[in-house]
Amino acid sequence: MSQGGPPPSFLEASVYHLLVNQDISLNSRESDTHFTDKDKLLLNRVLECEVFDSLTEVIVENGYTGKIDAFHREDIVETIKINIITKRLCYL
Repeated sequence: MSQGGPPPSFLEASVYHLLVNQDISLNSRESDTHFTDKDKLLLNRVLECEVFDSLTEVIVENGYTGKIDAFHREDIVETIKINIITKRLCYL
């Protein structure tokens, strides 16, 4: 900004919304309002993945401790969603 350029866009609308209104129910997570485009991309990769070998490390880093396979896909996605929201709330 000091050099005449546009302001940095480091804060996405979903993060700002969570910063302003932290009263969120973890049972009603909406992908459109609570997750960034990067978060949605990760969730879609997990939903569309056939072989989880390339995503195992990311899944474990996001707090999932169960069996990683197609039968547990929804559990994995829900764990990742909760992890993203709780981390963001802690940081904000």
